[in-house]
Amino acid sequence: MVDGVLVGSILSLGAIGLTMAMHMLRFANFSHAELLSIGAYSALVFDGLFQVLYPPLAGAIAQAQRLRAETDAADVAARAAGIDA
Repeated sequence: MVDGVLVGSILSLGAIGLTMAMHMLRFANFSHAELLSIGAYSALVFDGLFQVLYPPLAGAIAQAQRLRAETDAADVAARAAGIDA
């Protein structure tokens, strides 16, 4: 169901853009579909790229979050002790 909603929303964005261009320019600008196709293909390429890069990035993000939590805890402890960090 979610896939259907996503595909429908993408198609409706393209239709809305084509309608807006038609009403503003008073002629059908069909290059809008070309731009929609280029954007969809770019999204497909970046999706494949991020699927490959996600496991290393997930590890780096988790490590950064742990480091941030540790420094936040140290700052809270320093403030409670009255020491400016």
